[in-house]
Amino acid sequence: MDEIGAADSSDNIFAVSAYCPIHNLENADAAYEWQFNGINDWHTQKIDIKNGKAEFSPLNGQLNELEKQLSSKLKNQFIEYLNSLRLRNPDGDYLTLNKIGEGNFLDLTKKFLIKSAQTEIEKGNELNNPNFLDIRNGKVVSLKWKAYLRYITRMKKVPAFDDLGLNNPENDLFGDIKIKAKHFTEIGQKYSEKTAKKADPELVTAINPLNYLNNQSNSLIAKHWRIRHGAADRDTSFAVPIILATTLQNMNLDIDFFMPWAKPHSGDYDLIDLFDWIDSLVKEK
Repeated sequence: MDEIGAADSSDNIFAVSAYCPIHNLENADAAYEWQFNGINDWHTQKIDIKNGKAEFSPLNGQLNELEKQLSSKLKNQFIEYLNSLRLRNPDGDYLTLNKIGEGNFLDLTKKFLIKSAQTEIEKGNELNNPNFLDIRNGKVVSLKWKAYLRYITRMKKVPAFDDLGLNNPENDLFGDIKIKAKHFTEIGQKYSEKTAKKADPELVTAINPLNYLNNQSNSLIAKHWRIRHGAADRDTSFAVPIILATTLQNMNLDIDFFMPWAKPHSGDYDLIDLFDWIDSLVKEK
């Protein structure tokens, strides 16, 4: 390191490119139910490994009565959480939700989706089954929220991340050398299908990057962020990346946030644009 002159260099992060970032896990279940509450059928894929190759087959189901009850509880939790953040939209107004989960935060979410659809139209691409969009003279005027969610479908049961049977990768994330998987939310622990341990709250806090953004005295934060989350990504709620992007924007950082149309949970699909963004930062620096 000395020979190449890197030993004394800073290790501060200059810029971040994040595709569909899964984070804010302690609030992700609540965010998912704010989005999908009332949509009780779920659609995902079963993965089987045969001869070293992954084979995918459809896997569908419906929420049971307990899951429906928990969905409403979690939705209410998210409303309280979102309102506590005191985030501001570009006009300077606080982003809030009312008791049924509507408000200018939902409006902001819909604006991102409308912008995504409009961008696709301007590229000359056809939109599939846009019965959830009001398009007039090539301009996307509005989006029907519930109709759009039913179109992309719910992917996960309840809770979406802190699985009651401790079967999700997120449960494994909080495991240790003695215990393979743990719960990390109060609802997960309370309604667990197994005798289970709950993760250390300090560990849950440490894994959430938002906690470092809100504690600037102990962290140096990258000035430039490019965040992409597909408009058809059902792995986490749209609210999760929007909260991240809005938090960064409220800190007057350079934020490039977009929700590419029809993209599921994936990444590296717009590398030319990403490289152009990187080039623009290098030139600026």
